[in-house]
Amino acid sequence: MTVIDKIAPTGTPLTLDLGTEWAITQIDGKPAKVRSLELAKVAQLLRALPPRSALQPVAPKAVAVSPPAPPKAAQPKRSQPTPQPSADPGPCWDEVVEVEYEEVATSPTSVKASLYEVYQPQRIAIKGAQPHPTTLCESVALASVRPPLPRYRPTLPQRVIEGLLSEAQLESVVYAGEAHSQRLSGFYKVDETFDDVAVCSSSDPEAVQFRRGWFLGDGTGSGKGRQIAGMMLDNWLQGRTRALWVSKSDKLIEDARRDWVALGGDESQIYALSTFKLGTEIQLNEGILFTTYATLRGSSRQDKKSRLEQITDWLGSDFSGVIAFDEAHAMGNAIAQEGTRGTQAASQQGLAGLRLQNALPDARVVYVSATGASKVSNLAYASRLGLWQTGDFPFPARTDFISAIESGGVAAMEVVCRDLKALGLYFARNISFEGVEYDALEVPYLPTRLPFTIPS
Repeated sequence: MTVIDKIAPTGTPLTLDLGTEWAITQIDGKPAKVRSLELAKVAQLLRALPPRSALQPVAPKAVAVSPPAPPKAAQPKRSQPTPQPSADPGPCWDEVVEVEYEEVATSPTSVKASLYEVYQPQRIAIKGAQPHPTTLCESVALASVRPPLPRYRPTLPQRVIEGLLSEAQLESVVYAGEAHSQRLSGFYKVDETFDDVAVCSSSDPEAVQFRRGWFLGDGTGSGKGRQIAGMMLDNWLQGRTRALWVSKSDKLIEDARRDWVALGGDESQIYALSTFKLGTEIQLNEGILFTTYATLRGSSRQDKKSRLEQITDWLGSDFSGVIAFDEAHAMGNAIAQEGTRGTQAASQQGLAGLRLQNALPDARVVYVSATGASKVSNLAYASRLGLWQTGDFPFPARTDFISAIESGGVAAMEVVCRDLKALGLYFARNISFEGVEYDALEVPYLPTRLPFTIPS
């Protein structure tokens, strides 16, 4: 045991080896046998402690007494103005402005003998924006395609535009807003389970139109979470103060809070769905609800509403805010497929993601994944890109799209990504490895030096 005292010790410190012993005590009026510290040694320790210093009285300071001031004439009481709600979005979001940008002139492109090219925004130059802190690059195939000129102008704090988000990250906010300003062509009818979506006539009283989504395919280190926060902040400052952030792990809520706070938000504005009991109403007027794909796929129990129903009830059927599917590849295999060993059932996480999108047709959906476009079956959840059933692409159904692209291999998948970028629906930037050097270190295998033998 170590005792730390404010009084400097004198002499040799006392060292005791305190053990435990059995003792008999009364618990609820009954004798009980419990473990206790050795009482004799504890008493020896208390006797060895130095006495406390006596408190010294402090003399009161003399206070100068001023002569009484002459009485003032009574003033008429002024009426206090009634407090009015502030129109300012908050002390942390000052100088909220529209993002200004201008068109970049078309420059002749030259094909280089490399796989990647240094990334620069190809269509817009954002006023006051700063370059990304590290060099970004994109594949030559994507670099050869220019996105369309957008018209959407986000609403963001001035300091976010001037450095809290880089130019490439602001470009994502612009193009996501541009996509969310459009709707998929065609009208659809969704059944009560939100599983079946069928094309219908615009005159059908139950017909709905889905808002177009957007795909962010940036690699690690590009700041995908910061870009999600930027999109949510843009909508928040326009009055859409409810949002849903879906990710792979509940531990990633700390990353979401970090990115939200970095743009001036408050971490208390992000709530974990797990803090609300299953089947209960979410009592929040505004905020960002964070949940995981595993939680989203949970079914109802004991006649209580499922997590999906709990979310949709809080957001409302007319919800038009942001739903961000972070690590969206976790929804891969959203439809059943024929494999070498028979039919592979659709993943429950993918089905839950589709149901959420079908239940909220006006939501601003963002798919975020660095590997989302690596396998065509993993795009089955991206129903808001308009890859099928819309006329933008020649595929009447999701299954037709998957079978056609799978037969074309990697080259066909690359064409899909190029077409999506040409429509302004897809960006995929990565941290450049320019200037990185490495050495290959060869370690010889010497079994005699190993502390154990490898069985043959």
